[in-house]
Parts: sequence; C-alpha cells; structure tokens
Amino acid sequence: MIGGDELIGECQFDIGHLMDDAVKTDKVRSMNYDYFSKYFKQALLQKQSQYSELANEIEFESDEANEELFWLPLRRFNKEAE
Repeated sequence: MIGGDELIGECQFDIGHLMDDAVKTDKVRSMNYDYFSKYFKQALLQKQSQYSELANEIEFESDEANEELFWLPLRRFNKEAE
C-alpha cells in the first residue's frame, strides 16, 4: 500500500498453488471462496512457509462459493526498525 510517496505497509502472498493448478488442469483459475476454503488454504498451511500464517488471516467479503473479493492483512513498513 502506498500513501503519497511513502510505503505504508506490505503483504506478500504466495499464489504458487494457484498457478500450478492452472498449468496442470490447463484451465483458467481464480481465487474464489470455494477454491480457497476447499483447497488453497490447506495447501498454504501444509507448505509451512513464511506465508502459512497468512492463510488464517485472509478474509473474503462473503462466503458465497464464487466470491472473489478478499482482504489481505498489511504489515506496517517501518524504515526506522531496519
């Protein structure tokens, strides 16, 4: 997220599983609630990477199967802490 000319926060999101599924099935994929809740969330948790904890923090606008709007948590960017 950028405010004015300053970086306010950031979030890195691993979409590797989504890309792998698209390549393997040769179909267009989108991150909707159904795909996320039935497969993608569990795949992120099992990967046990720096992105795993993010899986529990993603919030969709609704829990309808085809909902594609979701929120990612931002981590505050603090230059002074580096």
